[in-house]
Parts: sequence; structure tokens; C-alpha cells
Amino acid sequence: MIDDFSSEGEFHSSGTFTLSVAESRARLSQFQMESGLFLTKWVQAGVALNSQKIRLDVSDRLTATLMGVGNCKLKVDALLGHLQSPWELVPSSPEASLVLGILASQAQGPSPLTVHLKDPDGGLLIQVLAGEARAHRTPSSGLDWSLQISLSGASGCDFRSILQQRCGYCPVPIELGNEVMESPWDNPGEEEYRVAEAFLESDGPARLLLPDPATRASWCVLENGHYSARNSADPRAFLLCYPGGRRCGWDGALAVSADLQGPSRLLWVKGGVIIEEEQVDLGTPGMLGVVSAHYLQTDLSQFKLRRDEAYQARLALLREQSDQLLRRVFDCPLPVRVPARAGKSVEEWIQQRAQG
Repeated sequence: MIDDFSSEGEFHSSGTFTLSVAESRARLSQFQMESGLFLTKWVQAGVALNSQKIRLDVSDRLTATLMGVGNCKLKVDALLGHLQSPWELVPSSPEASLVLGILASQAQGPSPLTVHLKDPDGGLLIQVLAGEARAHRTPSSGLDWSLQISLSGASGCDFRSILQQRCGYCPVPIELGNEVMESPWDNPGEEEYRVAEAFLESDGPARLLLPDPATRASWCVLENGHYSARNSADPRAFLLCYPGGRRCGWDGALAVSADLQGPSRLLWVKGGVIIEEEQVDLGTPGMLGVVSAHYLQTDLSQFKLRRDEAYQARLALLREQSDQLLRRVFDCPLPVRVPARAGKSVEEWIQQRAQG
């Protein structure tokens, strides 16, 4: 039947079809973010710019102020052009995070927005109104730099919850009003008692806001292959493990939970923001990991990791590190003691696992 309608085709024209990944990234960022998530892009910009502090104020306007020391390394000459042609942005650059956050903030409808850079070498004031952006040079100001982003009409978003859920491991201190955010890792809940913790060493700029293990209350510490006993009335963990010679620059942490049930949970952090949370099999049930995704690639939404070879290699390393942490619990010569609030007998669990 179909053959009855077929005929010879005729040549019409020729051409080339291309799709720019960078252009798609910029355009998709405007509508793939949940409401209010554009704020996390400005947090990532602050991390990329090595800010000393990020201050947020929410009233009838949302004001985000990034503050740093010396001169700002933001490429101000190209900033306005990036707003008009965002497909040329370099992924994970401060310009990309800043611009994509601005574009995403306008996705629900045009809202007046200003970006004011104050810098010892001279500043820049960008005004975004009704989809149009205009820039004006401003005089030099002070000895240090600051970047203030002010957005009208953003009072309907719960920015406090967004910061708590997404930015708890940001290496740059974040102030929300008069409150300074603390790392969730440093304040586990009553039901989150940890049998052991291991801090993973950073090999570059991938630093997370994780506590220095030397200051943590614990029963014992493993350093350079030697166990040292510690005294505490209310320990956060039975065993702490961390690389010798380094007390800062963590790019991740793993914990063996006293619950020891269900799949392991990983929080992937990129530029100080949790971009994805997933449940995986690390070989030990109930593991918790907070891990930098600095060297991993994301999809166009920038809130989902690509499951490529680099991701699979990082996951394999985490499984190995989880196994090493569990073995250290078994090999520890010191007696296991836990407070009653842990809710179960960790000693009994260790005996069962050793017998099994």
C-alpha cells in the first residue's frame, strides 16, 4: 500500500546543521532549575572567585554580596557580552556561574536586577531590565573587591531552605542575615551516630567545608598507621581516619553509620553546591559520603553528573576507601565504646560482622 504512494525524490538544497553544547547549556539553564536554584549559581561564582565571604539578605529584594581580598579576577570586559551571548561561556568559570544564575533568575519573567562590582582597579554596574542589559563603568573603590547582585521580586522563594539543602559544604562562609551557616557534617542528628569517619585528602582546589578531625571529639584516631586513644563523654564517632601531615583541604569524607541498613548515600558537591544526591552500593550498607565533583562533568542542567568513565573511576575509588574504613574498625585494638544515645549495640554488630 505504501509503495503505491512512493516516487522519486528531487534535490532541493544542502546545508549544515550544528548544535552548540555551550549554547544549549546556557539556554537550558533558564528553565531546568527549580524555583530559586539560581542562587546556587552565585554561590558557585563566589567559590570560583576565591571569595572570603558570601552575604545574603532577603526582604523585598534578594541581595547577594561576594567579598574578597585584593583585586577581583572576574573578566568584567566580557561580562556584558556573555549576558547577550552566553553560549561562549567556559563551563565552571566564575563568569559562567554568574551569568547562568542571572539568566535563570529571569526565567519566570523579567525582574529588575543589578550587578555592581567594586574593585580597586575600577568597577562596573550592570542593570538588567525587561530582558535588556546595560553596563556603566564606576570609579575605583577601596583596597578589596566586592560583587553585589540585587534582584527584585524574589520574595516567593524559600532561599533559607535552598541554602541549607544545597550549600552546607561550601568552603566559603555564608551569612544569611545575622546567621552563619554551619556544616551539617559537624552537627549530626541523634539518629546519625557514626561508627567511623574517614576524611579524604584534596589534591587541588576541590576543598569542602568539613571539620578538622584533630578538633573532633572521638574515642580514637588513626594517623600514619598508629592508633591513639581519646577521651570524650559524648563522642561523634568511634574511629577517625585521616591522611597524615595534612589537616586541611578535604575534598570528601566517608562515614560508617551505626544504623547499617539500606543503600549508601552520596552527596556530590561542585563549587560549594550539592549538585546531586544518589543512593549507591559501596559494599557496606548505610554508608554516608560527601564528595567533591570538581573534576567530574555534568549534563546540560548542571545538576546531574554524567555517568562517564571519570564518574565510574571515582565511584570505584570510593568503594575501595569504604572497604578500607570498615577494615580499620575491625582491626582497631582499642575497645569499642559508644554512648547510649546511639540506640543500638555497635559492639554486637562488630561481633556479628567479624563472625560472618
